[in-house]
Amino acid sequence: MMNKNTILLICLLLLGGSTYWYWKYIKSDTSLTGGDWVFAVTDTASIAKIFLAERKNGQTITLERDGNGWLVSSQNLQQQNKKSIPRPDAVKNLLKAIHNVQLQYRLPRASVRPVVEDLASNSVKVELYNKSGKKIKCYYVGGGDQDGTATYMIMENSNEPYAMGMSSFVGTLRPYFFTTALDWRDRTVFAEKMENIKTISIEYPLQQSKSFKMTVNDGKNALIEPFYPMTPKIPRPVTRGLPELFLKGFQSQIAEGFESDYPQKDSVLATKPFAIITLHKTNGQHKTVRLFSTYARDRGGEVISDPIRGVQVERYFADVDNGTDFMTVQHVNFQEILWAYESFFFQKI
Repeated sequence: MMNKNTILLICLLLLGGSTYWYWKYIKSDTSLTGGDWVFAVTDTASIAKIFLAERKNGQTITLERDGNGWLVSSQNLQQQNKKSIPRPDAVKNLLKAIHNVQLQYRLPRASVRPVVEDLASNSVKVELYNKSGKKIKCYYVGGGDQDGTATYMIMENSNEPYAMGMSSFVGTLRPYFFTTALDWRDRTVFAEKMENIKTISIEYPLQQSKSFKMTVNDGKNALIEPFYPMTPKIPRPVTRGLPELFLKGFQSQIAEGFESDYPQKDSVLATKPFAIITLHKTNGQHKTVRLFSTYARDRGGEVISDPIRGVQVERYFADVDNGTDFMTVQHVNFQEILWAYESFFFQKI
């Protein structure tokens, strides 16, 4: 049996070894006091430009502040240097990651080289600039560790990668730094406050009697008339509250996605649309959206029919402003604004 002195010596050796490992790999002066592990920018309001570049495929994204908002551009868009409004949730999540990223743990020495080699070929370069154009930080965001709870990152001109994460978050940070151009673009179709709407017309080419035009006066009173002159006017009074309910539907209508590369796009546009929605704002701006029905289908590709409601419309192709955007929107959302002329009036008893 070991005596007490031997046991004490073993404990001291173990304690000394663990202390050495802790200071060598966790509290190294060359990294944790050198600043190359501090990726976070706590004052995200000072960031005026964010540049993201995917090393593997060369895709790039540039986000720039424009007044109180942001604009996104990409060299991969069909129109070079075209700037558009980015998805608000994507910008919010990216700034959240930039603000909250923190050290999870430092890599064991044996893992450093393979992680650095992977970062060199499979990472997203992140450049952050302030309002004067000065680079605040530049670093690379790689993949996740084996547990999927941390993300490998390395600062520009550093040889030391780190496993980074965010508090109260389990997962990898890489999805916040995506570079696919279309995924960055805002999918908003309509986002209008009631007081900013002057007129709205909805034309149903195949159901002309359902078509109508609404003129909003002083943001409250609404005049609702048939869209086509040959449609008889409904003499009954407008039901109180219904015009406001209709206009409320235009506050937030988001597309499911962009379909600019859809192979049958031209064929779709050559058909007669189900509905044509035209909205004029009080500031003179206007938007026209043409909707083309697509139907729910079974596994065999056959259109699903309901014995009561007939053919089930699942979503629409949306042509925005005559080819500016081609998107898909869901019927479950757009039915909020696809009203008929008679929907606004007291019904006969």
